[in-house]
Amino acid sequence: MIKKNSPATASKRPASARRRSKVRSPPIQAESALVIDELARDLSTLFRELGIGDRIAITKRAGRVAKQKLTPQPKPANAHAIGELLTVWHQDPSYLDSTGNPIPLRLDGRSVSFRKLAKKSAPKISVSYLLDELTKLGVLTVDAAGSIRVKSRSLPVYNDAELASLHTLRTLRGFIGTLKHNLHSEPEFGDQLFHRLACNGGLNETDIPRLRIWLQRHGQNLLEAADNWMNSQAKPGRSKRASKRKLSQVSIGLYLAVE
Repeated sequence: MIKKNSPATASKRPASARRRSKVRSPPIQAESALVIDELARDLSTLFRELGIGDRIAITKRAGRVAKQKLTPQPKPANAHAIGELLTVWHQDPSYLDSTGNPIPLRLDGRSVSFRKLAKKSAPKISVSYLLDELTKLGVLTVDAAGSIRVKSRSLPVYNDAELASLHTLRTLRGFIGTLKHNLHSEPEFGDQLFHRLACNGGLNETDIPRLRIWLQRHGQNLLEAADNWMNSQAKPGRSKRASKRKLSQVSIGLYLAVE
C-alpha cells in the first residue's frame, strides 16, 4: 500500500472540508494518542543514545529555543565537496577504466592524481585532510605501493560516532521540515515536497534481508541519479542571473523502517 503526502491543513481547505475534518472517529484519536506516546519515547531513547539529554531536558530546551531567534548556521560545505569528489571519480572519463569503473590513483601524477581530483572537486579543503578522513571512514584504501582506491560513492556516516550523530540529527530535522511544509501547503497546486510510503504488514523476518538487499541496489541507483541531476544544476559558471538567486540546501533520502 502506497501512502501519499499528508493533506493540506484545515485553514486552507473549503469550509465544508474544514467542517468534515473536525469530526474524528474514536479509533483515529486513540491511534494518534498512541503514536504520540511512542514518538516521545523513541525520541527520548534516541537523544539519550546520542548523548544529548533526556526527554525532560529536551522539552525544556525546545521551549526555550522556541522563544529565541536562532542564528543561521553555515551549510555543511565539506560534505558537499566530498560528495562532488566521489561523483567525479565515478563519472569523469579521465578517472574511469575501459569498463567504466574508477581507476586507482597516485597521490601525485602527470595526467591524473588524487591531488588533482581533490583540487578540482574540493579546492578549499586540504588534500591530506580529505585523504585521511575518507580513509578513516573506509571510503578509500591506500595499498603498500601508494595506490589510492575508492570503494564506494556513498559516505558511510555510521563508521564514525560523531558523524553518525550529526547525520542522524540533520536527517531528523530535514524530515520534520518536509512534514511541516506539506501540512501547510496545497496538494492541488503541486507545491508539496515528495513524500510517499510503501507499507506492508505481511512480511516475515526472513523476507527482510532480501528486501534490504533489493533496496540497497535500487535505492543506490535512484539516489545516484538524483545526485547527478543536482550536481549538473549546481555547476559553477551558470548565468549571472541564476547565481544571484537564493541557494537552498536540498536533500533526497530513502529509508527502510521495520517495526
